[in-house]
Amino acid sequence: MPNPFTNTAMPLGIALITFFWLHITAMKCRGWNYFHRYIDPIPLFLPINLITMWSGTLSLTLRLFGNALAGFCVVTLIYSGFGQLFSTTMAGLAITPIISPERKLYIFVTSTLGLCGAFNHNLFKFYDSVVSPEDDVIFIGEKGYRHYASRQHKAYTNFMHITSSMTYDDANEFRHWLDTLYREGQYKSVNVIYTKFKNSISMEVVNKQILPLTKDEIPPVNLENIEPMFEPDATQVVNLIAPHYMDALIYRIFLESNVSEQSARRNSMDNATSSADKLTQQLRLTYNKMRQAKITQEITEVVGGANATK
Repeated sequence: MPNPFTNTAMPLGIALITFFWLHITAMKCRGWNYFHRYIDPIPLFLPINLITMWSGTLSLTLRLFGNALAGFCVVTLIYSGFGQLFSTTMAGLAITPIISPERKLYIFVTSTLGLCGAFNHNLFKFYDSVVSPEDDVIFIGEKGYRHYASRQHKAYTNFMHITSSMTYDDANEFRHWLDTLYREGQYKSVNVIYTKFKNSISMEVVNKQILPLTKDEIPPVNLENIEPMFEPDATQVVNLIAPHYMDALIYRIFLESNVSEQSARRNSMDNATSSADKLTQQLRLTYNKMRQAKITQEITEVVGGANATK
């Protein structure tokens, strides 16, 4: 451990500041605030009184400064002699930091309402294979929160119903809050688990990293060694564009998840309607068969009774 007292300027400055502070304290203790009480009515004895008060104040200051200097030397000795031992001892303690830089933050986008088929079930199955109990989760939608809130290290519910009436301003507010949370250094990365919409029949659960930003795979393009020009420079352009890109990305993810949910709900309700129609047709056919059999039986009984009376 480096000793900050090896520099001569620092101890000298501390000594001067301590001396003047102790001198002012001694002046107050010696009664300089009430100097007018010690002024002799005879001007001849005024210098004598001043010298007497100054000598007593200086003596008290030197005594206080000597005590302070002795304490300062003791602290310096302890710091320089036992600092390394103290550091080694503290380093050997099994102290776990409150914030782990390896922890990840997940945004889990589910639905709040039901009747959407296997939409939430597929998300839950994917969630179990990716997220660990030590990770923190931002829950979007009540289904995911009710299913997993009790098993996570920390669950955020600040924006649980953001997808119910989604606007671009809501995405901007969420991005500001998420950026503040990420810049605190609590998490290694921020990922979003949501349902990606392909078409009205096919949907896929994906895990997308949004922080830190990563460069997507771009196919090679022959630019004939022409480098793009940025004004004023590339760093400022990226710093200006990145927040808007994050707003659009978050807005697209939430809308895509909402579209997937509504599409899954439509397919589920359509399948339920088709199943209900088939069941109705089967029940109607069974009913007509039983009704026809009953009518036939009654006609047979009537005809048989009429023949018996002849």
